[in-house]
Amino acid sequence: MGIPKKTGRQHIRDVYPLYAVGRGENRTYKTPFALTLRQSSLIHLLPKLGWPYTIKPYNVDLFPVAFEGGFYRLCSIQGKRFVYKETEEFPNKFKSETDAINALRCHMNLDVSPYIPRKKIETIRNIQLSYDVTPEQFINTFNFRGVQFGSSMPDKERQLFVNNSFYAFKVLAHILEIPDGWIGLGGQLGIAFGARGQGKASAHYEPDLNIINLTRRSGPGAISHEWFHGVDALLARSRGYEGKLISEFITGVDMENAPDKFRKNILLMRNIITKQLCSGTKYFNQSQKLAGQKGARKYWIERSEMLARAFEAFVQDSLISKGISCDWLVMDTLLSDVPKEHHDKHPYPQGDERKNLNYSMFNLMKGIWSN
Repeated sequence: MGIPKKTGRQHIRDVYPLYAVGRGENRTYKTPFALTLRQSSLIHLLPKLGWPYTIKPYNVDLFPVAFEGGFYRLCSIQGKRFVYKETEEFPNKFKSETDAINALRCHMNLDVSPYIPRKKIETIRNIQLSYDVTPEQFINTFNFRGVQFGSSMPDKERQLFVNNSFYAFKVLAHILEIPDGWIGLGGQLGIAFGARGQGKASAHYEPDLNIINLTRRSGPGAISHEWFHGVDALLARSRGYEGKLISEFITGVDMENAPDKFRKNILLMRNIITKQLCSGTKYFNQSQKLAGQKGARKYWIERSEMLARAFEAFVQDSLISKGISCDWLVMDTLLSDVPKEHHDKHPYPQGDERKNLNYSMFNLMKGIWSN
């Protein structure tokens, strides 16, 4: 490095450090892991193009950029800036980022990937308890069969999951007007935190093992949904079906010779499925639009999933009516939670159908506890 010929009043020992960090010369220094404009733009764009299944990063030559006025254009990157120019291929002005990305797909001859609703986990609000809940407290309070942690989950993250889930289940018991100890469904239900999924696995319920798994990336916000699957399986076990969800075959269940326990609840669930989740309802039609997209899963119109999402909606509306906030229990079931262009594919009931389902869910859960 050069040393200035004139250092003024600075002592030479003070000059060397300035040049060592680039302050004395015309140089730009970056942190070791600084991203280029192209790299940071790819990180934002690639998942929306279906990467890694549909595209290779080096093939991307245009990026959606927001302009003043609320519209988007597809721009190339030259050095450290975006460059826009008109093209005859498409009118390069779009109302939304989604429209711009769809034009980019056509430009790159890519299939339009299906719209998949996702909970905005990055915005979730964690609860701040005045104390840390131990796994033993968690098990004893809710009468869970057990708690399992992923081996790679750090202690701090384990505590975050336990504290927030503890509060969420407390709130759920309050909403349903049931004792805390009933949350564990008679001591039969287990729960795992980041232990039974890999990578980007979704939160899920395993009927064979009767266990809820809240994954590290998608567990928050899914507690009410997965817990209801446990209730669904409880009703199946009451009829001798192990490892099953009764909602998936409820129309074929023999109710004539069924025992009295849960009989009324199963009939209530059957009525919900056959009359409120059936073809012709707006809720079913929205779910069918989701499932009918090219590349989408039939998951969205499965009875058990529609039922669990209806339960989520009931829980979120109950929270709102009571002025309670608990994102870990449920989130993003309102129409305002999704972009307007996807309102027709919102996976939760809305309007009068939602109100009627809320009433049905309240009666269903009240009846289960009374058995």
